[in-house]
Amino acid sequence: MKLSMSLIAKYLARYRPECHILHDTMSIKGVRFLSASHQQFSLEYIYLGEAQGYYQDPRYGQALLLANGENQMICRGADYEELLNDVLSAFDFYAEFEQKLFLAAARHCPLKEMTEMMGEVLDCALFVFDIDGVLLAGGRVEKMEGRPDIMNIISQKRLGFIGIGGIIVDDEGKVSHDLSDRPQYLSIKDTNEMGCVAMYFCQDGERLGFLMAFPENAGQIPVCLCLEPLLSRCCVDAAEFADRSSLRQSKYSVFTSLLAGEALSPAVVEKFAAGIGDGGNAVLMIFHSVSIRNYTLHKMLINEIRLLNVPCVACEYEGRVAILTAATAESKIVRLIFSRVEASAVALGISMPVQNYSKLSVAYRQALFALNASAGPGLRRCRDLALPYLLRTLKEDEMSAHLLHPALEILKKYDRENDTELFGTLRAYVETGCSQRDTAGLLHVHLNTLKYRLGRLRELTRVDFKNQEEVFYLWLSLRIDADAPV
Repeated sequence: MKLSMSLIAKYLARYRPECHILHDTMSIKGVRFLSASHQQFSLEYIYLGEAQGYYQDPRYGQALLLANGENQMICRGADYEELLNDVLSAFDFYAEFEQKLFLAAARHCPLKEMTEMMGEVLDCALFVFDIDGVLLAGGRVEKMEGRPDIMNIISQKRLGFIGIGGIIVDDEGKVSHDLSDRPQYLSIKDTNEMGCVAMYFCQDGERLGFLMAFPENAGQIPVCLCLEPLLSRCCVDAAEFADRSSLRQSKYSVFTSLLAGEALSPAVVEKFAAGIGDGGNAVLMIFHSVSIRNYTLHKMLINEIRLLNVPCVACEYEGRVAILTAATAESKIVRLIFSRVEASAVALGISMPVQNYSKLSVAYRQALFALNASAGPGLRRCRDLALPYLLRTLKEDEMSAHLLHPALEILKKYDRENDTELFGTLRAYVETGCSQRDTAGLLHVHLNTLKYRLGRLRELTRVDFKNQEEVFYLWLSLRIDADAPV
């Protein structure tokens, strides 16, 4: 774990260091010794040495200096070797803490356990809310007993306008209308109360909730600013968000689960479907670049799709871009893809209409089938390819030839022996949907001639053209029959 000067200063608190920290960044990965030749200090290291070589002030004659970039920390009366060991111990301490936190996230531990872990290094109250402002967990809550506004949030289990109160300003005094994806110190204008360090935490660009830490003094603010991003990365893996039955999990997590065919609760699927809208009528698209598997292109395309402001969800899945969108927005997304990627590199497969989101894995196989129907670029729809594929599959099946409607062989034999055209008449009649007028026009014969042929055809085959199943059986048999291409 890389550290910041404020984190090291916190660990070295027993030395009561005099800190001059201008730019506190989590960039320090090790210790180096300070020498007179050092004119600049790398942000990747903290440099330890005697302060007297850098300060003329006699007060620093027996002091040790810790430097990082423009940041400096002075420890008076410290033993050189002891201080070095404590700095090295700081790296071990925070690395162990980070490891414990990441393991908890990997186990999908509840947020309560994670905030308790954070309490080992954070000396102030910390709260975790979902995106709707519901309080999910808190650590070191007892430190807020003197703050009735915060205790009101705790008792109501929700952040509301009563809890916020006043005008929120950032550390520069500018009004802050919202949190951000990075930690920032916020306070209530014209009050002496300490504010909070707050930020959203996200998964795949979707905001799932936010953190609020309430430092008790100014010295705790930079520590909160450094540690909140670490906790936020773990929060999204907590049980409250990762559990497959949770309504708080991200829509991208739900999306990938549905693509994989995982069973989710009806409530989770219903909430996910509501985000797509269009009455449950959607399509699934699968995109990949024909020329090269460019994952940077995938990420950029996903971000562009999200900015379209249409009901959809997009993510990378199995090395491709999967996009679920309302049918009404399909054309917009197709235009976007072809405007961002060369047409010669676009391969796009589109599923049948999706009515049941719990069956999204079926739609994925449909879109993948369309995508892989050809090796080259282009837009391919499953609905255009499904019937030819099914017919081709039946034609290639040896048994199918023995299961065709018997009328076909009867009429072929009769035509050969009598030099008639009853088989062609049957084919035309079925293909026109059993319309006598259309069939007569297609065959260029008089309507009475057609009626005579149909009558003779019925006598020979006993076909009932009023029976829809039999008509379909004839249509399918004609399509499968290798001797009767349509």
